[in-house]
Amino acid sequence: MATLEGVSGISDTMRAHTQLVRTFMRDFAELNLLIRGEESSDRMLAWATYDFVSDFNSTTPFTGIGLEEM
Repeated sequence: MATLEGVSGISDTMRAHTQLVRTFMRDFAELNLLIRGEESSDRMLAWATYDFVSDFNSTTPFTGIGLEEM
């Protein structure tokens, strides 16, 4: 499993969310025989999540909701 190295401020909630997304996508190395690994790293999943939360908060009505509140 990839790690979230180089990403600051990773909470336990984000780590749990990343694993939940990976499970939903069924993105496991043992299932990806053609590429012999995970299609999306934990770092890429965290980045996409932070990007979503940022986009959500910058769309009217403007909010300050974080991942923990969702």
